Amino acid sequence: MTAVAEERGSASRLRASRIVGIDIARGFAVLGMLAAHLLITQPFDWARPETWTGLVDGRSSILFATLAGVSLAILSGGRSPHERLGRARMRIAVRAVAIFALGSVLTALGTPVAVILEYYAVLFLLALPVLRARPSTLFTTAGLWMLLMPWVTKALHAGLSGARLDHLPFLDLLVTGSYPVLVWFGYTLLGLGVGRLALGERRVQLLLLAAGSGIAVVGYGAGAIVAATVDLDWAVSLGGVLTSPLELFGTEPHSDSTFEAIGSSGFALAVLGLCLLASGPLRRVLLPVAATGALALTAYTAHIVVLWLLGVEFWLLNRGPLMLLAYAAPIVAFCTLWWLLLGRGPLERPLTWISNRIADLGRVPSTRPSDPRS
Repeated sequence: MTAVAEERGSASRLRASRIVGIDIARGFAVLGMLAAHLLITQPFDWARPETWTGLVDGRSSILFATLAGVSLAILSGGRSPHERLGRARMRIAVRAVAIFALGSVLTALGTPVAVILEYYAVLFLLALPVLRARPSTLFTTAGLWMLLMPWVTKALHAGLSGARLDHLPFLDLLVTGSYPVLVWFGYTLLGLGVGRLALGERRVQLLLLAAGSGIAVVGYGAGAIVAATVDLDWAVSLGGVLTSPLELFGTEPHSDSTFEAIGSSGFALAVLGLCLLASGPLRRVLLPVAATGALALTAYTAHIVVLWLLGVEFWLLNRGPLMLLAYAAPIVAFCTLWWLLLGRGPLERPLTWISNRIADLGRVPSTRPSDPRS
């Protein structure tokens, strides 16, 4: 009984140290990705409620990538990168390697899902050199990145396809895959800047909600205007860079256009701000979502493994609301129960343990209290 009590006490301390709003946002990102994989969605249109499930397409994974940056900021000291940044970099690097290995295994299962974990791990590694950057620098770089890198990536993609090099593993991760890192690193830079802010302050939370909403309107609105007015004949003549002009001028999910990057990053900021605001008054109501976010790696991995066990044919025949409910309900229930009783999830626990142990090799253990974890 003593061991059980100690385990529960440790879980309580862990829950108290976390920023609940970030867990809620990550929980919604994971559930959104499940919905994108298990529902048959239509292109999102505000004027047609039957298309509103299309909101999860693309935006859920971009929210996930943005929150990766927030997590990296918290792991490396929160508002001010701490003096043991070398140790934090080692922890992050070890996590990236482990997540990449897990992602490779899940990809090898051959499910119909484009697994994000390998790309996620590369984003972690690319962020290591910029952990000391100021928020203003990170926000400016993220904005320029989203403006320019979609063009660069499309041009590289066209060149690699012409040379039949588009399926090489490393280039697939950077340029031609489902989540091209050369575009998606902008979301992680943005999240890293957000993680350096005082996320517990209401004014910052309101600012995220307002600024994110405005950025989303600008991105999606500008994309819609340009797509409706651009001379498509001129766009097609851009040296064969595009197979379709809308790949660069549209806002379709996973188009990785400049306008999708701006609009979806604004959406991610607004969701995070809203979740931070709701984490106070609705903390108990949103506990299952927060628990799912705290066990995001476990929840995401579980749904891939179950898809593999059931098979592609079963997925094709049964996609829809009932399948989503049959997946999401047990995952959320498991995550909630585990989080309340034991704290870190069955995959998060060894990941934290091994990253801490490797980072501590040859170092004197610190007696300082741990930083809040996202």
